[in-house]
Amino acid sequence: MAKGRRVVNKQKQPQRVRMLNGEVVTPVRCYSNVVGQRWNLMGGQVGRDGESIKGSDGRPVPLQSIGELVWK
Repeated sequence: MAKGRRVVNKQKQPQRVRMLNGEVVTPVRCYSNVVGQRWNLMGGQVGRDGESIKGSDGRPVPLQSIGELVWK
């Protein structure tokens, strides 16, 4: 017989997710190698089509600045 710990059924732990207008924001790595405009940051995308969230200057908005954190 195998000895060991019994498996205890645990309840699912709530997770923090970013929400923007009722939709979940998925983290995405964004980078640019254009000379003079190099950047590398974590951005976000919303929806099934994968539309990335960009600012007024056309660059991606950092993930921490998008929406709000909620427990789900």
